[in-house]
Amino acid sequence: MTMRISIKDQYMPEFEKFLKTLPDDAIEIKNSLDDEINKRVEEYRSGKMKTTPFMDGLDEIRASLVSRL
Repeated sequence: MTMRISIKDQYMPEFEKFLKTLPDDAIEIKNSLDDEINKRVEEYRSGKMKTTPFMDGLDEIRASLVSRL
C-alpha cells in the first residue's frame, strides 16, 4: 500500500519516534516531488534544459492531419 501523509512540524519528533518502532522493512520513505520540481525549475531558469517552442513542429502535424481528410 502507498500512502502520502503530511505531518505538522511540531509533531515530527513524535512521528519519527513512531517510525523507529516499526520493523526496518515495514516502510520505504521517498523524497517528495518538491525536490524534483525545484531541480527542474532551476535547470529551466539556468538555460541548461533543452526546450522547444510550442509552435515548432505543429505545421508538420497539421499538414499530416489535413492530408488524411
